Amino acid sequence: MKSFVTALGMCALMACTVVIADVTWEGDYSSYWDVQANWVGGTLPTSTSDVVVDSNNPNWPQLYTDQEIASLDLDNGAQLNMNNGSTDRTLTVDGDIEIKSGGATLGGSGGNVIAESWTFTGQAVLNEGTYRCQTVE
Repeated sequence: MKSFVTALGMCALMACTVVIADVTWEGDYSSYWDVQANWVGGTLPTSTSDVVVDSNNPNWPQLYTDQEIASLDLDNGAQLNMNNGSTDRTLTVDGDIEIKSGGATLGGSGGNVIAESWTFTGQAVLNEGTYRCQTVE
């Protein structure tokens, strides 16, 4: 009976543990956000993902569908295009967007970014588009 109770306790503890891991863009395959081969480990971001876009990628991410993530870190020189050439897309960030030292570029030729907060430790280039800081529901 003791081992059964211990096993139940471990299962309950494991079920209550939530780990939000970084999902990092590498862009080795293309610029498509929705392609697993462009993300380290083949993990596509979800609404609970902390997304990191490092510098020195062969292709920068481009949204082809609306996306929702937990947070976004743009490293020195990183870019994120919010327009797929014909349609403006929306990126909803439930937490913070951090633009690191050296700066980053958001927008491309349009799009929308909605975030709970913005942190700038570097210069941001916000191209055509709509950028809002608001409570995300």
